[in-house]
Amino acid sequence: MTAPINLNSATQVSVLPERFHAVLQGLSAYQIALRNGFAGSEAEWLESLANGGALPANLIQLTAGAALSGHRAIRLATSTSVLYASANEPEDAATVFGISVAAAASGAPIVIRTGGIETFSGWAFTPGDPVFVGVNGLLTQTPPTTGAEIQIGVAIAATTLLVRIGTPFYL
Repeated sequence: MTAPINLNSATQVSVLPERFHAVLQGLSAYQIALRNGFAGSEAEWLESLANGGALPANLIQLTAGAALSGHRAIRLATSTSVLYASANEPEDAATVFGISVAAAASGAPIVIRTGGIETFSGWAFTPGDPVFVGVNGLLTQTPPTTGAEIQIGVAIAATTLLVRIGTPFYL
């Protein structure tokens, strides 16, 4: 049996665990997942629920080999760590495999999109045109003239990229 709780106007009692406070603030489950480190779209989050909490097939989590910004071309540095890919470093071309979804500190986990749709408000692409790996992981629609040409995808809107990594062309 539960005893009644007497409250005056200055007293607040929370009987809910801390993890439920975000729900009381009106946040959706997806927004709560984002607050807790999920990196991906709402559709990808729903897919992760269907996969028992695993990342969708086109997202992979590895370790940042240095401090890395989001939305840049990424290459494997070791079997478990990544660095920026760079068109002026031809040896990077064979190890380019995606785009960083968000920034990460050196040694921290980083999520990389290996295929599919990525949206970033900081892009200003020409829709329908290819997107290439530039210098230090930057994405560009201007093909490089030296090093390696690596098409990383196609712009489907000014701020949206269909990630589809092409075969490198050595210049």
